[in-house]
Amino acid sequence: PVIYLQLARNNDSMMVKGNVTRGGKMILKQATLNFPEFSRLATTDNQGNFQVYLPVKAGYRTALQITLNGRIVYNYNVLIADFLNIQVDE
Repeated sequence: PVIYLQLARNNDSMMVKGNVTRGGKMILKQATLNFPEFSRLATTDNQGNFQVYLPVKAGYRTALQITLNGRIVYNYNVLIADFLNIQVDE
């Protein structure tokens, strides 16, 4: 048997990239970003960068919670864009 699949492009989804810093200077390594509305998680790398695929268009507002070492350091709504530069409180 042969199975044929037809793929359709989903224009309502996008790869979101960004970075997380404290005070605009100190990068946050291994911080966990939680987009609870979509059950999506991402973790920052050693340069504070992350990427996550979200099922929304740019301009959508959603909740974002960031934890570092088990402690919540950011808990606000964000406006989704191709690149997010997130600064957490010092």
